[in-house]
Amino acid sequence: MATPEQIMTALRKAHDAGDAEGAKRLAQMYQESSQQPEQPSFSVNPTDGMSTTDLLLAGTGAGLTSVARGAGQRLRDVLPQEWSDKLSLPTEKDVEEARKLEKPLMDTAAGKIGNFVGEIVPGLLLPGGGLLKTMASGAGLGALQQTGEGESALKNAAIGAAGGALGYGAVAGAGRLLRPVRSELSDSGKALAQKAKDMGIDLDAAQLSGSKPLRIINSVLNDLPLSSGAQQAKNELQHKQFNSAIAKTMGSNADLLNEAAMAEIKSRVGGGIGDIADRNRFTFDNDMLTKLTQHSFDAQRFETGDVQKIVNNYIDDFMSKVEPNGTVSGQAYRKLDSALGARARGTTNGDLRQALGNLRETLREGMDKSISPQDAAEWSKLRGQYRNMKLIEPLAAKSVDGNISPNALLNAANKGSKNAAYQSNDLKDLGKIGKEFLQEFPSSGTAQRNFYTEALTNPLGIGAAGFLAGGPVGALAGLLGPVATQKLINSNAGKKYLTEGMLKSLQGLEQPAQRYLASPVGSGLLINMSQQ
Repeated sequence: MATPEQIMTALRKAHDAGDAEGAKRLAQMYQESSQQPEQPSFSVNPTDGMSTTDLLLAGTGAGLTSVARGAGQRLRDVLPQEWSDKLSLPTEKDVEEARKLEKPLMDTAAGKIGNFVGEIVPGLLLPGGGLLKTMASGAGLGALQQTGEGESALKNAAIGAAGGALGYGAVAGAGRLLRPVRSELSDSGKALAQKAKDMGIDLDAAQLSGSKPLRIINSVLNDLPLSSGAQQAKNELQHKQFNSAIAKTMGSNADLLNEAAMAEIKSRVGGGIGDIADRNRFTFDNDMLTKLTQHSFDAQRFETGDVQKIVNNYIDDFMSKVEPNGTVSGQAYRKLDSALGARARGTTNGDLRQALGNLRETLREGMDKSISPQDAAEWSKLRGQYRNMKLIEPLAAKSVDGNISPNALLNAANKGSKNAAYQSNDLKDLGKIGKEFLQEFPSSGTAQRNFYTEALTNPLGIGAAGFLAGGPVGALAGLLGPVATQKLINSNAGKKYLTEGMLKSLQGLEQPAQRYLASPVGSGLLINMSQQ
């Protein structure tokens, strides 16, 4: 149908041509068309009928395109205008027109999400890592954002850098919540912690992790009125468990190695060795004869006259006890072994002590080989318990309360073994465990100790500062107070959380997230918020 304007044009032409009849009809048509009501106009939304997936994909495409458009704008900023025009690089006007066209899509939630994804995808090509790298990546992504009228690429870069920093902090914070404490124990320290557990010594979270903040908190808890009692009880229990582990190496269940406990051990172990020795005989063979001859030769060649004489006297004494059947009674062997031990311990002559110790060891090896098969296992066990008992005896004698000093135990274990530098044993391991975990943690930093003391006694004013200084550990100390913090460190659930964290499957994602997601997501969110 012709419009009123078209009819009027035809009417004028008919009038000019002198066509009265035609002009009359056209005038009537014009009058009728002018009297028709104006038809309403309808606008079509291009997103009508699109699925959520379609909207997401369209939004992602729009986001990628907007970044490409922003990159073109940055190129236009540095190239001569003539070149930019020839390359058809986008302008602010192009950006505004594109935004108008994309508005229906951006009015949908799926479109907005897709657009955000599209805008941050290029950020994956600008990986972060540390805080400065993440901020630089965020600044780069911000600079690539398209700019319309009144908008600034420099401002976007600054916002992107700030968003990168926020993203870095968010990922780091999530990582600390998932794993609040990072183990500071060396591999050997972790192995000792496992041995402590295997030996029945219950370590707390501070000891298991080696975390310096936790260990300082543990030390502070020893001195605070509300926690010192429970802390002392825990420390005493651990030391009893330590004593008990030592006692087990001597076949005892005692948790204090006082006079009564040591007397029981000596009676049981000595009596067991005596019983087995009395029902077995020492077999004197050619191998033993060769070894004793070598001892005599060495004494003659290397030792002074008095040492040589004493060594040969003990060899002669043993040889005199050999019966015609080539054996020595177990009782006779045991008496000679005791005499050798007593003489070696009683002398101040180091050469004599060494020579007698070597002779005694040779005879003991011969007795070990002579024990019957049915007694061999028990004999070996009792011999080991006796050896440990002799090592512990002087330490127990010096203890006023039945507790064994970890340092003293480690020193004695090292001195008592010829191969201490190359081999370990239960007592040496226990000495290391006690020294590593059970001794008071030295806090050389008075400021650190004062900080945690303040955090534990004035929680309301220092919880946030605690988080900044010690992460979740500092915040917990500040917010929970001494009693609750103490229970957290010592409880099974608290130990598990503080030493292992939670959601282990996510813990390994912190570094990749910090490298590839912190900057684009953080800067993208902040830039979008600034443009609302």
